[in-house]
Amino acid sequence: MGYRSEVYIGIVKEQKEDFNILNDDFNKIFELLEETATHIVYKGEYLKWYSGYEGVQSFNTIVGSNEDNFCVAMGEDYAIHSEIGEWYDYIELEVTLKILN
Repeated sequence: MGYRSEVYIGIVKEQKEDFNILNDDFNKIFELLEETATHIVYKGEYLKWYSGYEGVQSFNTIVGSNEDNFCVAMGEDYAIHSEIGEWYDYIELEVTLKILN
């Protein structure tokens, strides 16, 4: 099956339309998570996020086009395996435990 990730992308508001067009081209794999004063933050779940994949390269290109954009991918093992930009200035990732029974 392969390694799957949660991917968070933050785009400056001026690039919102460009990101949405790209996201539409890839069947809306990202959902809007939050809109801040400066950024639109998106989340994709259960994604195969390898830099060699064409789709990942397309998203990385738009993220890399502005120094204020960011991307961070956290794998199933909760390890950060891919990052672009200073994402930690905009979001905080937490892992929590919930006992069910």
